[in-house]
Amino acid sequence: MKKRGSVRKKGAALLTAMLLAAGSLLFSGCQVNLKTMRVAFVGSTQTGEYQNASAKLWQGISDYAKNHNATASAYTPESTGAAGARDAMEKAIDDGAEVIVCVGTTMGNAVYDLQQRKIHTQFILFDGVPTDGTGQGGGRIRGNTYCVRFDRGEAGFLAGYAAVSEGYTKLGYLGGSREEGDVLYGSGFIQGAEYAGGQKGLGAGSVEVMYGFIPSGAIDPAQVSGVNGWFQNGCQLICVSGNGPEFIGPESAQESGGKAITADMNDNQPDSVIASSGINYTQAAESALEKIRTGSLEGGRINVLGIRDGGVCMNLADGGFQNFTEEEYQETAKKISDGTISISGEDVAADPSGHGISICKIRQMQ
Repeated sequence: MKKRGSVRKKGAALLTAMLLAAGSLLFSGCQVNLKTMRVAFVGSTQTGEYQNASAKLWQGISDYAKNHNATASAYTPESTGAAGARDAMEKAIDDGAEVIVCVGTTMGNAVYDLQQRKIHTQFILFDGVPTDGTGQGGGRIRGNTYCVRFDRGEAGFLAGYAAVSEGYTKLGYLGGSREEGDVLYGSGFIQGAEYAGGQKGLGAGSVEVMYGFIPSGAIDPAQVSGVNGWFQNGCQLICVSGNGPEFIGPESAQESGGKAITADMNDNQPDSVIASSGINYTQAAESALEKIRTGSLEGGRINVLGIRDGGVCMNLADGGFQNFTEEEYQETAKKISDGTISISGEDVAADPSGHGISICKIRQMQ
């Protein structure tokens, strides 16, 4: 009897070990050999909603491949929509790609199906999650998929902090929609302005923030006229996040003699743009690929990257600031990274006083 019990225990122990090993493989990703790593980027760097992000991701992938003896190829879907994206991914996999990098909701719809059928392929999906495209909540992140989002609240905080540190007290924030990313960016912007105001010893209501969103992705003359009105009513600097605002804000600032800070890290900006505070897609791509290579990839979940991970940064335009310096930016970024500065992940604009906002006076704009 003792011998039989011993065998039973050994069998149970072996089964437990096998399950733990399988779980480790599922949630930590598969290590890819350095010399054979083949990476494919699927998307367009020339057109589309994620054009700039795609270009930056491809730059990061290319740089990583050159520095690590890996190979990198780009695949552009022949048609828009999930079907075109899926076809391009399958072509890349057939060509030998071990890692697929992509960005956005449409790519998430394509990954939803492929992550199950192509279990030996690693998928890195930026700014999206795998969903079935029905809009009914049918989504699942499998162990070979690494979803990446960014702490846009940190990016907004840097923008607001820089603006008030420079001396601006009449500010504006325009988001592309009331979706989570733009809301958190605007919330961070207010918190950054509030923090800088406190450091400067400003009194309650000393900083005015005109705050609004574009109700849709389309740009119309009424929206342009509305933002021009912000500057006519005293706005000195506008911070923008989202496709429509990224166009309207800098152009309106240029016409009105004002200034702008954008979330878009596009290198080609009007003279009115004094800084970009947003997502460092190039560094994020390199970081994610290194995690794939070393086997430290956390699959099956959403990973949020911020300043600490190199996923969020701020670029100061030459001559754009007279008072706020690169050194002050680096010091502030360090405080955020090490937790000295804490940024709320809630929408502080919805209840300013409830979140301790007093120096900033929020004017909700239509």
